Amino acid sequence: MKQIRFATKADVERLKTFFGQARMKEERLDQLYGNFMILVDEEQIQAAVGYEQAGNDALLRSCLFTPTVDKATFLHFFETFLQYMKEKSIEQLYLLTNSPQSVTIFKFFQFETVEKDVVSKEIQTLEHFCKNVNQPNVIILNCQLFTKLSTD
Repeated sequence: MKQIRFATKADVERLKTFFGQARMKEERLDQLYGNFMILVDEEQIQAAVGYEQAGNDALLRSCLFTPTVDKATFLHFFETFLQYMKEKSIEQLYLLTNSPQSVTIFKFFQFETVEKDVVSKEIQTLEHFCKNVNQPNVIILNCQLFTKLSTD
């Protein structure tokens, strides 16, 4: 039975293996595992999405799923993640990608392409952001989870 939940300390090794199979190195997993929402099917991780919070904003660190996860399951999984972000009162969610095809997927979830200078100062100080923002062809995406209301 498929289950969506946040990772626990007991999931750290499985998460490392999961990311390792995709040749992704997820650093600081030992400290940040609680920020990873996972889709588990019979004890196997099928999908994972992780974030790091900075102030009222968050940076998507990784989003990975196996080929066995169908579109509907992925959509439900990522929608659940975005709902959780809203419940945590995260105002803006950022992500970095160098994959133009993933931009199409994220635009479906209301992400927009932005320039580095509009990224919040708190996000710009995160090690993950600093390390990846200067990669060739990097695209910065932003999702406004809460629209700031004008007070004029």
